[in-house]
Amino acid sequence: MRALCTGLLLASTLVLMTTKSDAVPRYSARYEQKCALCHMNPSGGGLRTLYASQYLVPQEMAWKAPSDSSLARIDP
Repeated sequence: MRALCTGLLLASTLVLMTTKSDAVPRYSARYEQKCALCHMNPSGGGLRTLYASQYLVPQEMAWKAPSDSSLARIDP
């Protein structure tokens, strides 16, 4: 039983590690902007720009927008 659990844990870890995340063009279409607005690569994908990191991701891609009080508790 323990070997089965270990095997399942290992298999699920490998699946999660190999999952690839791709850029989705819906944001480009939604805001009528080019991919380069949010990505360093002009064709999209890869590293995000400062705009995307500080505005778009926290506001548009977060499951729940942070409250002002929770942001105030963060000590950079």
